Amino acid sequence: MNDLETIISKLENTLNIKFDKVEKEDENSCYISSKLNYLSLSNLHFEDFSALEPVFETLYTLILTECSIANANDMHRMKKLETLVLKKCSISMEETFDPDVSKANTTKGNFESIYLEDMDVPHPGFFLPVSKYLHDITFTECTVSNVYELNLFPSLYYLNINNSQFITSENDIQYKQDSIKKLNWLTFENMKLKNFDSYLPVLKEITVLKLYDCELDSLKNISQFPHLKRLHLDPELKINDPNSEYDNSKQFKLKECIIQSFVSFYDWTPDVVQPDFDAKLLLSAAPYLRNLTVEGYKLINTDYLKHLPKLNQLNFEKCTVDLEDYLSVAPQIKRIYFNTSEIKNQYAFKYFTKLEKITVSVDRPEDRNLIDLEKLLPLKESLKKIILWNTEVIQNIDQITNFTTLEELDISAESVEFARKILSMESLKNLDLNIYIKEQETEITEPIILDLHHLKNVEKLHLGTVGDFYFKNQPKNPI
Repeated sequence: MNDLETIISKLENTLNIKFDKVEKEDENSCYISSKLNYLSLSNLHFEDFSALEPVFETLYTLILTECSIANANDMHRMKKLETLVLKKCSISMEETFDPDVSKANTTKGNFESIYLEDMDVPHPGFFLPVSKYLHDITFTECTVSNVYELNLFPSLYYLNINNSQFITSENDIQYKQDSIKKLNWLTFENMKLKNFDSYLPVLKEITVLKLYDCELDSLKNISQFPHLKRLHLDPELKINDPNSEYDNSKQFKLKECIIQSFVSFYDWTPDVVQPDFDAKLLLSAAPYLRNLTVEGYKLINTDYLKHLPKLNQLNFEKCTVDLEDYLSVAPQIKRIYFNTSEIKNQYAFKYFTKLEKITVSVDRPEDRNLIDLEKLLPLKESLKKIILWNTEVIQNIDQITNFTTLEELDISAESVEFARKILSMESLKNLDLNIYIKEQETEITEPIILDLHHLKNVEKLHLGTVGDFYFKNQPKNPI
């Protein structure tokens, strides 16, 4: 019998179980991977975790279903465990909770994530002994009491609350959050929320809030999180009162509101179909919104955007954007960003009369969704910054020199001639120019000399080249 068989046999005897040969979706199954790094158990009682000692040095993921756990003793000895999942388990807290319980000297990545599903969690502090590097906790269909205990976790950064209830009472001991470590990210999924009062004891410091498939009375209550910077929404959002007329005398404001794609970057393709997002849902947050990002979705009822008086920036990620849909808000937009997006009816750029900055990029070399620089010429007096991270997706690139009041430019040149045109733009204060000469020009044997004497106003200059290039008349004191 080899070591693997010995360990598996020892576990089976100690736990009085028989492992399945293959992993099953059945929650009542018991399974261990061939590398002893994944273990799934069900319907067992643990006085402590000593029964798992044979895999303390190999286990990365532990899943327990419908198990009872008396205490957390020996849990910290699973030195490589990254993820702990408890489903329908019961946790005994017969002893008085001790907030000063010693934390095991775990290493970074050890006990990084804990997932609790369909459980009563009377004391989340049960996991305090292994909380030194605990990064995220997910509650799914749970009832959680004594929520202030979450403030005792020194490294907790991300909290996911899915169809769960937090219960607070006047008798709760109000443990304070560490002044250095802060819980920054909060996700609500499949929740009905009148306000956020029950969650403020541990969540007041958050900077990122995600609302997925949630129902709220109003988005105005996000101001209960004074440090909130980013709000993520999805099309399943339901708002009962879209009214935007309310007091914002404290001048609460968001850095960004993101209509977030449910498709990951690696899974996204141009033919992915995602549901539409109704812009009317944003009305109850109107006084807060300055910067709106749309990832993958099509916004409908975009005329409502004109009721967002402070909105001045639009960002589009992996979208098909029809500029005609944004005519109602175009006159107030100062910055716009396109990443891997197809832009329709580009003639409508002329209605973005206050546009100061435009950024264009793609994620993949094969993405050829073009923007026509000629369509931006009506804005040449207002545009101050043009960032073209992928010059190959730009039509009529030679028109760039007609933007005579441009102050900032990030661009690439594929010919010496075009590089010289860029270096002749006297209005530039900030220039990032990368010069990559096409193959047919690499036959040039003599060094190429480029004159910088036109850059009289430049304050910040970055020049990147491949090959022998020399520059003369360099501006004084560029950063």
